[in-house]
Amino acid sequence: MFQPVSACGVILLRAQHTFAVLLLLLLCFADHTHAQNATPDQYTLHYNSAHTYSDASLYGPALDELTAAIDYANVHAQEERFIEANIALAELLRKTGDYEKAIHQLDTLKRAALYPSLQVRRLGRIAAIYSEWKAPEEINSNDSVFLYLDSALNLSAIRHLPAEEASLYNELGYRTYATDPEKGLQHLLHSAAIFTSLRDTHNYVGAMTNVLRCHMAQQDSARAGSVLRELLPLVHNRNWYSAEIELYRLAATFEMIFRRDSAAAQTWSSKVDRSTIAHLEASHSAQVNAYRTLYETRKLQGELEAQQEALEREAQRTRELIFFTLLLALFAVVVIVLLLRERTLRQRLKTTNADLELSTEKYKLLMIESNHRIKNNLQMVISMLHYSESESQDSGNAFQRLTQKIRTISTLHQHLSADIHNELVPLDVYFAAIAELYNDIAPGPQNFRCSIAPVQIRSERIVYFGLILNEMLANTFEHRAAENKNSSIEISVTATDEDYCFTYIDHSAHNSSEHKGTGSRLIAQLIDRVGGTDFIFNPANGQYQFHFHA
Repeated sequence: MFQPVSACGVILLRAQHTFAVLLLLLLCFADHTHAQNATPDQYTLHYNSAHTYSDASLYGPALDELTAAIDYANVHAQEERFIEANIALAELLRKTGDYEKAIHQLDTLKRAALYPSLQVRRLGRIAAIYSEWKAPEEINSNDSVFLYLDSALNLSAIRHLPAEEASLYNELGYRTYATDPEKGLQHLLHSAAIFTSLRDTHNYVGAMTNVLRCHMAQQDSARAGSVLRELLPLVHNRNWYSAEIELYRLAATFEMIFRRDSAAAQTWSSKVDRSTIAHLEASHSAQVNAYRTLYETRKLQGELEAQQEALEREAQRTRELIFFTLLLALFAVVVIVLLLRERTLRQRLKTTNADLELSTEKYKLLMIESNHRIKNNLQMVISMLHYSESESQDSGNAFQRLTQKIRTISTLHQHLSADIHNELVPLDVYFAAIAELYNDIAPGPQNFRCSIAPVQIRSERIVYFGLILNEMLANTFEHRAAENKNSSIEISVTATDEDYCFTYIDHSAHNSSEHKGTGSRLIAQLIDRVGGTDFIFNPANGQYQFHFHA
């Protein structure tokens, strides 16, 4: 049977209905407030992160960040930012060799003409793609390059965009020189002059490097030498690795062709090698910094979300005050609803904590995967070097030394862990791995006697210890006599009162002039890198010794 409804029950039902309607209105208002308070700089975070990853050659994360920036600009109807991010995406596709997709991406940006600086960038990127792309036969790449370069130059001159104009003249001069050397050289000099007026030394060096190539192609040794003398001081201690390496190569060619000085040419070639190694180290550091940037970006986004939640809570308090004022007569219903809200918030907090734990696990997996990929990339470099070694018998020892250095760096990645954020690595474990690596590659079994104190070194610093040990082992296998092939190699790290003492002995007589060799000089430089002191080398028994702080 149906039970009669009391008057109090009717009032309560009506109050609940009224509350539900008001709650619906408040939720709509909350959604509107959330949309209004959306973080305005999410685009900047994604766009800048993409450039950081691209500079470190991490194209996968860079592509993800650019896609997020494009989506954000599209959702918020920010057309200029949308075009800017799409141009950057096309440039990223060009770097990865996906020229056809890059051209299609730029062709869709017809409204870029409304933004002159972006239109100049778009036209310049199209010209750059056609200059590199082996386009289908029906497309004349050379004509396309000049067409888009001329259009971009005209627009940059009309809109007074000197930086873009200088870059375009540099590209035009480089392309024109093959068919019209004098005109191409004029374009390059004009580009250099604009960069000088803008005080852009880096791009000035790039333009003048092209001028240097032109003078060398024309066999004009006087002008080539003058340009070379001007540019070399400009790249010194600037960390402009690409410009430095190219300039040193041209200097080596200049010495060999025009001055017939093979010794000077070899000196410049060795500088190319050193700059290349420094470039590889800087690239590795840039990749580590990029992942650190990823972590900091995620942290910043978390802080922004926390601020947004704080604003939402403040707005919620205001809405609750209005709500309590309107529904004072329904205080009991409000209390019940608040209890329900509290339980919901607790459940939401529990869900949020679970999501954070899941995100942490994903981050750890990402770090482990990054180290795995770095190790695989280094292994690929080793394979390429072995291939080069098979083709060049004269440089076999150099290839073997460089291969072992890369193996030493690769071994480090086996001991990096996301749990400690790549901070500390046990020295004894790392040295044991290097010794085992030499057992695998050296002819016959090796007698290693290791006594390493339990000391942990930061990952950025321990790689130098690995290179030091690698150079000592390489010197031993290269210089010790045949009768000492089976002598033991002692490696020890002992704790003293204030620091640690590193000792290496191979019980084999070395040439007394060996300390002047390239390997020993490199050992001394690496010891300076780790802050080592009191370095001793005893050629009588092949002993190296120095002190360091942990």
